[in-house]
Amino acid sequence: MDLQYLREIGLHHEFGEALSTDTAELPLAAVMPDDLEFDEEAEAAVAAGLPLFRFGFREAVELPDGGPRGFRGIFRGFMLARGRRRLLHEGLKEQGIELLVPPHCYEAAHFFPATYATLAPLSPRACWAPVDGPATPETFRSACEEVRSWNCRYVVLKDFVKSAKAHGKRFMQVPMEDLEDAACDFVAARGARFNEGVVFKEYVDLVRYPGRGEASTNEWRLWFLGGNLMEVTANSFQEGAEPPPKQVLEQVSGMARSIDNPYITIDVAEASSGWIILEAGDGGVSGPAPGQDLAKHWKLLASHFQHEVGQICGVDVEKKGA
Repeated sequence: MDLQYLREIGLHHEFGEALSTDTAELPLAAVMPDDLEFDEEAEAAVAAGLPLFRFGFREAVELPDGGPRGFRGIFRGFMLARGRRRLLHEGLKEQGIELLVPPHCYEAAHFFPATYATLAPLSPRACWAPVDGPATPETFRSACEEVRSWNCRYVVLKDFVKSAKAHGKRFMQVPMEDLEDAACDFVAARGARFNEGVVFKEYVDLVRYPGRGEASTNEWRLWFLGGNLMEVTANSFQEGAEPPPKQVLEQVSGMARSIDNPYITIDVAEASSGWIILEAGDGGVSGPAPGQDLAKHWKLLASHFQHEVGQICGVDVEKKGA
């Protein structure tokens, strides 16, 4: 459906203004960790015609042969804490690669509190509590009082970046009487991966469809470049479920243009009460949806960042089980 679908639903827009500094004139390159997880993406980036630079990042950024000089970098890699992301950005810059998403833009899309006000019209109610030291019930007292004022039955817990789905339903459907203790347990369960604070999100029943062996939710990942909808990909293993309708895509696209980051994702899901937003994320650290065509994705990235203002990017709805 690509560009024709984009035109039909009225979501084609001119891209925002390109970089106004000398950086905008630098050649483009793909940048990603030297890790097996990104081997397929590396091949896709090269197939899209981009130079590829893979780095190591323990104490400092390490590029082969001392590193290149003079590139704009499209980054695809792992999620990083604020400080680590800044170190990565500066380390690559010192070696001649200017990432197209600077740290402040990464933070504007990656951390839940930064995007919630923008996404609130389609999001479940939420509040949060920063965690600066040891987590105790008192750390979460104020937030939990606000949550209980909602008069809902359950909440979902996540940190400022990730949920704890790996721990089963323990933190995905928390009753009101267990909030403070559950939040403390959540911080402990996340361990070294815990990121900055705990978010309490109102639990919402999601519609389920046949999937791979069990019922699956109908979740979709929306990819945006320069505020423009680029791809719509099924993000769970649903079969035969419909993608988000036109009006939802239009509304979410308007919100995406208010997030100060040129490459983002917004995840949506079909709830019993209608479509909701689950979360936003920095595109460079958002994982591919199941079965996503990475070659196509990297062609779209290369096309957008290589061209001048006015280029139009198609949106591809990859429907599972159709």
